[in-house]
Parts: sequence; structure tokens; C-alpha cells
Amino acid sequence: MFKPVNRYICISPPEVRPDTSSGILLPEDFKPTEARHGVSNVVSWSEEVRFAEQLQVGIRVLVDKSMIEEVEIDGHKYHLILDNYILGLITEQ
Repeated sequence: MFKPVNRYICISPPEVRPDTSSGILLPEDFKPTEARHGVSNVVSWSEEVRFAEQLQVGIRVLVDKSMIEEVEIDGHKYHLILDNYILGLITEQ
């Protein structure tokens, strides 16, 4: 099991919106622009996170996707982000 430290939060990969096929042919090297922000679920977090008392496993958060760090340990991939790149918590209320 992996436990983040130093204000890191372990998240699931950001949600990907499905592509819709338009039937238009595009060049092979074409890369559509991606949204800078995305929604992820919290997996675990460091006790040093500044808003740790508001977190819970599975809570949805809005993140700056460019700041996500992907690491691989013993064949498992983890997605980590520092607490200051969490833009907000998404709650039902």
C-alpha cells in the first residue's frame, strides 16, 4: 500500500470525456487541445494536506491536470498532486 506524504494527494486519473465521431478526416499528427482542468477521485492523502479534515476517500476534486505526477511502484501506477493544485472539492450539497 502507498501512503503519500509532504502535502501530496493520491488521486484516480482524471475523468476522460468520450469522443464523438464527426466523420471528418484529420491529419495523423493532429492533437486536439485538452482541457487544463479535470475531475478526479481522492484515493489517499498526507496528514500534512492543509485541508485534510475535509477529505474522504472517493470525494471528487477539481485538479490542474498539468500538475499531476504519475509514478510507478512495483508495477502499480499512482497519480499524485500537491494540495495547492486542487482547485476545489465537489460535493453533493
